[in-house]
Amino acid sequence: MSKSFKAGVAYYPEQWDKTLWKDDAIRMKKSGIEMIRIMEFAWCLIEPVEGKFDFSLFDEVVDIFSREGIKVVLGTPTATIPYWLFKKDPSCVQINSKGLPKQWGGRRSVCVNNPTFIEATIRLLNAIADHYKDNTNIIGWQLDNEIGHEGSDRCFCKNCQQKWNLWLQNKYGSIDNLNKTWGTIFWGTTYHSFDIPLPLETYGAAHNPSMLLDYSRFMSDSFVNYLNIQHDILRGKINKNQWIATDVFMPSLSNNIDIKQLTSLHDFIGLNNYPVWGDQDEPLPYYFTTLNMLYLKGLKDKPHFTVFEQFSSMQGHNCLGYLPPEKQVISWTDKAVAFGAERLFYFRWRTAPFGQEQLCYGILNNDNSDTDLLKAISNNFIEKKEVYDRIASSSSIKPKSCIAYHKDSIRILSHQYETKALYYAMNDYLQVGFEFEFTRWYAPFSIFQIPVDIKPIEDLNLSDYKIISLPFYLLCDVEFVKKLEDWVKSGGVLILSWRTGIRNKDNIAINLKLPGYFSKLAGINIDRFESLNNTKTHIKIGLFRFKVEAWADILNPVTAKVIARYSDKKKHYNGSAAISVNNSGKGKVYYIGTSLSTIGLLFLYHKIFRKEKMKPKFYGEGIESIDYLDKNNKTFKVIINNSNKNKRAFGKKLTPYSIKIKE
Repeated sequence: MSKSFKAGVAYYPEQWDKTLWKDDAIRMKKSGIEMIRIMEFAWCLIEPVEGKFDFSLFDEVVDIFSREGIKVVLGTPTATIPYWLFKKDPSCVQINSKGLPKQWGGRRSVCVNNPTFIEATIRLLNAIADHYKDNTNIIGWQLDNEIGHEGSDRCFCKNCQQKWNLWLQNKYGSIDNLNKTWGTIFWGTTYHSFDIPLPLETYGAAHNPSMLLDYSRFMSDSFVNYLNIQHDILRGKINKNQWIATDVFMPSLSNNIDIKQLTSLHDFIGLNNYPVWGDQDEPLPYYFTTLNMLYLKGLKDKPHFTVFEQFSSMQGHNCLGYLPPEKQVISWTDKAVAFGAERLFYFRWRTAPFGQEQLCYGILNNDNSDTDLLKAISNNFIEKKEVYDRIASSSSIKPKSCIAYHKDSIRILSHQYETKALYYAMNDYLQVGFEFEFTRWYAPFSIFQIPVDIKPIEDLNLSDYKIISLPFYLLCDVEFVKKLEDWVKSGGVLILSWRTGIRNKDNIAINLKLPGYFSKLAGINIDRFESLNNTKTHIKIGLFRFKVEAWADILNPVTAKVIARYSDKKKHYNGSAAISVNNSGKGKVYYIGTSLSTIGLLFLYHKIFRKEKMKPKFYGEGIESIDYLDKNNKTFKVIINNSNKNKRAFGKKLTPYSIKIKE
């Protein structure tokens, strides 16, 4: 654990005249910048000709900045390839779902299963590691750049085709086992050997969802294997004081890649933090960005993480949007530190003069003069050094609540989203409907100041928690359900969502009334349901009526008590149960069969939190908090005001976009 917070910037010396480098180093030092992140897109400079390496540019940069006491993080420059590599093997570029090759000239366009690319990567990583392994000015390594982003988490090339069938054969052993698991007798799509085509985009009828699930798993394993090659080469050569991580983009939960597996060998979680990007007219909801940090932080049992790219100014490729005031930029920095960032690199030092990111503005503009943003960042590091250092040397107190998720269930929902409310395409490669719905399940914990972990189910230590929220656990493992039953009986409180328990872990429908293995534990069964898509209906909780959307499970209580009923005379299930609670041993299970509006959500969860003695506190929208234990065993609370209004919380006055410590 770092004993002090470290600030840095993404720096691209190859994009500017070298006469600027020394002045940049001096200005950074004066501004409180202690690190730079370089080299992540520089393969063509390092290896201009196959097998011939030239590190002179970066050697000079490292030397100049080290003289000012600024340390360096190196990015392995494999997100883009040199032109000579493409000319050597044009088939190294990915093939998209329509069967068309990507064009050379962009980033993340190369297939990680291509043997030419893998061979070149191995040669490159060995050369870089050998050259910089003993350089004490190099403190760490960032593997690749946002690997799997922008639709690059899938490929349909001939190399993937070959490895796909080897992967299937290794998993299933026999073709009969695959046919049985996938249910290929349906529509007569039975296979006779392991020469199964990749699931290219089709028209009319969709692909077998179990095939798509395995394809997602296969692509994830491909990326994990590729990044592990890089990790293993570095770890076998570099000195023990140099750390290794990668920068995970946001949002990444719906991506094919299992980020937990991708980062399992890394020293800590690294992430990129953009509360607003591109043509957005306003930032994402503050609890959306918090959820992203907590989800990634939850992948490792470590108190801190690194932000490799922190928003500094307007960002976009083709269109720009919202311009935040400097105070809000600083607030986003405060928030990243508050939730566990011990290192943070602003993206970027200076606005790009050319190329695809000319619209990615930096701390400095192209005229190179001081900006109000630079002054604000510099003053912030001076004013908050003690606060940032204290947080960076402390550990957050373990929450008693957890929101758990299941990666394979999320993968299935990306294909069979079941309701239009779970489908939101930000562009042609990013479908984030699940992320937005998952945020709805996090929001009450944030708004009522209930500390919460975000964990994959395989990492759950049930005894750590009083409350576990488990939304959208579609593909159920009966052994895990049994563990949950024992935990509930011993006093745990489980919150389940609509569509829970509809299939087993192999994606085969369970021959039980819904919610399947959870029916007895939840004290209900479900025969009927309706996808509300983009329409709305209503429920009543006691005397209060609230809008609901997305889905309507029609609950049949067996031993459960009804909390809410549908209240809409236009619906034939008007008066039927929508939300229930069931006692089991010393614990209980809540089943929420629909998605509530904001007011209804807060009303319901306030009742649940009070009932379970979680002491919910409401200070209005925009307030967040997190509890810490410092190195002197003293507890303190970090309070954040994300809003542009004065607030009062936990006995503290907070000005707009501010942070306070409560002892």
